[in-house]
Amino acid sequence: MKAVDPKEVAQKLNTVRLSNVNITRQEWEKLKLPYNQSFLTECVRSGIVIRVERNVYKFRATPIYYKEVISIIDSIKSKYYPATKAVVISNEERAINYLKSLGYKIFKEV
Repeated sequence: MKAVDPKEVAQKLNTVRLSNVNITRQEWEKLKLPYNQSFLTECVRSGIVIRVERNVYKFRATPIYYKEVISIIDSIKSKYYPATKAVVISNEERAINYLKSLGYKIFKEV
């Protein structure tokens, strides 16, 4: 996925917000926002978007700031794309593990 510019996303959301109309899920998908439905869900949780009916949403009256968009993107990334810790094994450890798999006993110097 390409990098997301929070200022552009906030600008898109504010232009739709200023039109002061209800927006459906299908119209939301046409906005081409990052993380599509997950982004909508997080916007509802954070209070940027208010659910009017089943698939109809309305924006709040106050402007949407890019820092809010950053926090939404971060919460989506932490929820759906958790950071994995890479395990780095040195060549020496790799050689020791290989020899242990062959049945050799490895002793460390004191």
